[in-house]
Amino acid sequence: MNTNGIQRQYGKLTAKERFSAVLAAGLRGDDQEREALMTTAPQVCFSVAHTHGLSEAWQLAATFFTLRQLDVVASALQLESVLVSRQDEDDRDCDRLGRAAVELSAYVIATVWKAWRLVCNENGVDPDGMLAGLPGVETLRLWEKVGEGMATSQEEAQAAVSACGENVAGVMTVESEAAGLREFLDGWAKRWE
Repeated sequence: MNTNGIQRQYGKLTAKERFSAVLAAGLRGDDQEREALMTTAPQVCFSVAHTHGLSEAWQLAATFFTLRQLDVVASALQLESVLVSRQDEDDRDCDRLGRAAVELSAYVIATVWKAWRLVCNENGVDPDGMLAGLPGVETLRLWEKVGEGMATSQEEAQAAVSACGENVAGVMTVESEAAGLREFLDGWAKRWE
């Protein structure tokens, strides 16, 4: 099909129409159309404060942190409900694996919280202030306390992973999580330099 006629109309698209078309092209893997839509888009220029990149990076990091932690909490709740529903059954393997998975979830929750607070404090950022107003944050604060109360050591978390039959070199640590967060923040902020 000859798309040249269609592409000549790209300049007439509104921002909403173009966004929808770019998204649809990307979802179906049509990189050529996506590129054509992007290169024919009218350009606008903005002037922003030199802190814009950092501000955007921190907002994205806070949102991702919240979503990731809520996902871990939801998984822990699902696992707990499976354990409760199987209490009458004599399935020691299920109990052992379920408990290991719940303990591992608590470890992940506590570790990610500690990494978040570490990197925020290193940068003079209020860790709770960055999360203020995001949906689910109050649930996360409750689960931070639950996670700290249940959290196992790094060695116990590694044993829990092994008990689940997974062969991994090592479990996450506060430092490995903090390094990933630092790398994201630096990388995103550099996009605006």
